[in-house]
Order: sequence, then structure tokens, then C-alpha cells
Amino acid sequence: MTTAAPVFPDLSRHPLGVVRGNRQVVYAPVVPAPPWSLGLASAALYIATAVGRVQDVFPVLSPLHLALLSSGLAIVCVALDPGALSRINAALGIGTSWCVLGILIWAVLGVPTSLWPGGSVGILRTILVKVVLMYFVLIGAVRHPRDVERLVGAYVASVMLYAVMVLIRFRGDPDAIRIHGLYNYDSNDFATLVASTVPLAVHLIVKKSSLVSRLVMAGGLLSLLLAFIWANSRGGFLALMAAALVILLGYRAVSASMRTGIAAVAVLVFALAAGPSFWTRMDTIAKPNQDYNMTSSEGRWQLWERGIGYMEARPVFGVGVGGFPSAEGMLSPEARMARAHGRGEKWSEPHNSFVEIGAELGVPGLIFFVAMLWTGVRSLRGVADPAIAVALVASVAAFAVGGFFLSMAYKEMLYTLLAFCVSLRATKQPWPS
Repeated sequence: MTTAAPVFPDLSRHPLGVVRGNRQVVYAPVVPAPPWSLGLASAALYIATAVGRVQDVFPVLSPLHLALLSSGLAIVCVALDPGALSRINAALGIGTSWCVLGILIWAVLGVPTSLWPGGSVGILRTILVKVVLMYFVLIGAVRHPRDVERLVGAYVASVMLYAVMVLIRFRGDPDAIRIHGLYNYDSNDFATLVASTVPLAVHLIVKKSSLVSRLVMAGGLLSLLLAFIWANSRGGFLALMAAALVILLGYRAVSASMRTGIAAVAVLVFALAAGPSFWTRMDTIAKPNQDYNMTSSEGRWQLWERGIGYMEARPVFGVGVGGFPSAEGMLSPEARMARAHGRGEKWSEPHNSFVEIGAELGVPGLIFFVAMLWTGVRSLRGVADPAIAVALVASVAAFAVGGFFLSMAYKEMLYTLLAFCVSLRATKQPWPS
């Protein structure tokens, strides 16, 4: 007597898959995304205040102390969440988190040898400790990969709102933007912020299922690009090109032919919208010998050379966190000459995140910083949603390029992006279809 073959394979010995020949095909269980929690909403509001600076854009919100309220509430919610500790512990299995801690610890160790110990303590208290703490709070608030997309949405929406208010405030006057600055950011900082936001905005447009949502996001993206053009930043332009290149080559949620066609149209529209004054300024990128940054003693090139000199003179702990301007006023040859003639000297910022952290935290600090960027990108390998991973790689690449011309080593923008990267890895679960 023969027995009929079963309609379904026997999964009793293979509960998570089926056997095909000599191979077992494993299907991981899909965990549905939980709804918004108070902790996640607080984390989103923190991003809107720390990165999008909504309290600066709308001064009427300042009395509410939204940054303090949102960060404090997020810390409490994460502390009370039983699963948050395990998520943070998982994040500590990723090198990026140890690099973040390494920067903080090394900055603390360098306070006694700092050129300005009081200033270093102030930077630690008001900026670096908070940034590192909120890096881990954001990771603890993320329970599912979908939460990463929700926080990315908060990041993008707040920057889009910032850009819209810039357009309304300056009414097509790019010169005023460069002279007066943009609320909390100057024009170069803002351009790099936009460059880091554009890849995430593109991803959200692709992922949105509703036509209305896509149109709203597309309108926000146009506002970002128009405000970016008004910022007239050469470093920001290079950062945007780096992000665009990563998206063009790696964003496979859209076919290669579609990416190429969209890129061609986008380049044409951007070129026409930018106008001759924008391109005249961008042309100077190819003419460094005519740029004051290369010829002036206060230009970026000379600052970078002096910053590398400070790192060579103090290779272990540097001049102390936040101490670069003090080094300019106390150690630079120009400062010595100025003092000899009874004059003062400008205490300049380094205008390069890599030089900034190398000069202020020494060689170990620079190693931590470079490794933090590299491991943050590497942590995205093999995540469940490669599309958002590529968008995050593009955003970090934009920061790395833009940050090469700006003092942004301790800015919330960078550590928020890295928290997204690590959270996506730490909550490595399949997404619902």
C-alpha cells in the first residue's frame, strides 16, 4: 500500500524553512512594526530641535524649551523600556558605538592638558556629552527597522521646514543668506545639512505609496534644492555631488535606466535653476590658486596646515576639545608675531572636521573619528532594507565631504545619522512586505 505524498512539506524538523535538495531555505519570521511610542515620538521631536532647529525657526517656541523637554522625555522613556537596554547592548557590538564612546572618553582625558581647560569642560557639558548620550537614546528608542524610517522622516521633515522658512525669510536674496546666516546654521553648514538630507528625502519619495504623500515630499525636496542654491556653498555642492553619486550607483530600489534618466533631468533642471552667479562661484573650485583659502594666512589651507602642526606637537591628547581657536591665538606663528608687535590675532575655527578632531583630540581622536564614519557605513551591510541603507550611506558620504570644509566634528547631524545606521543594524529584522 502506497502513501500519497503530502501536499505541504514536513516542517517539523525545519520549523523556519523547507528543504530543497541538499539545501535548507530558511524563512525568518516577519515581525510587524509596532505603533508609535512616547519614546519614539520624543526622539523624533529631539531630532526636529537638534537638527531641524524648529525652536530657532519659530522663536515663539523658544519658551517651551522643546530641546530639553524632548531629550529629557526620550531619556526617561528609554530608561523605562525593558527592551531598550538589550538594543543598546546590541549596538555596543558594533564598532561605531565604541568609537563614539572613545571620542567622549578621550576628550575627557584630555581636559587636564587642554590649552583652555574651562572651555573644554564647557564643550563637554553643553555639547559632546549630550550628543553621545542622545546617540544611545535614539538607538534605545528604535524597536524595529520601521522606527528608523519614522525617525528619518522626522529628520527630513524638519530640514524641509527649515528650508521653506529660509525661502520665505530671504525672498530670493542669496547675498543676505551668506551675510546674515540661516538661523542656527551658516550658509555652508546649511548646504551640507541639505546634502545629507536629499538622499533620505529621495528614499522616502520612492517608498511612499500615496500619491499625495509623494507630491508633498517632492515639493519639500524642491524647497531643499532651491534653498541649497541660495546658500551658494562650494563645499556643500561637492557634498551634494558625493550623495548623488552614491544614489546613482547604488540605489537599486529604482532600475538603473530609471536612475540615469531621472539624474539627467535633475541635472538639467538644477543647472537652469541655479543661474550664472551660482555656477560662477562653483567654477572657482577648479581654480584653487585664485582662492583666498589657498593664499591668505587666514584661509582654510593655512588653517589646516597649522592644525596638523598642532596635532604633531601634541599627538596624544591634542590641544583639548574645543581648543583649536585657543591654539590659533596662542601657538600659531602668526599669533606670536602679532604679540611681538603688540597686535591681536584672530582665533579661528579649523574649517575641517578631520583637522578639528585631530588637532583637539590628537591622533587617537582622529582614528576614532575616521573609524566611526567607516564602521557606521559598514554596519549597513546585509540589513533587511538595502534601499534605506544606500540612502544613509549617501547621507554619511555627504557629511564626510561637506565636513572636510567645516568644523562639524561634534554636531548633532553626524551622530544622528550614525544612530540611524547602527539602529538599522541592531534591530536587524525582516520588514513586512
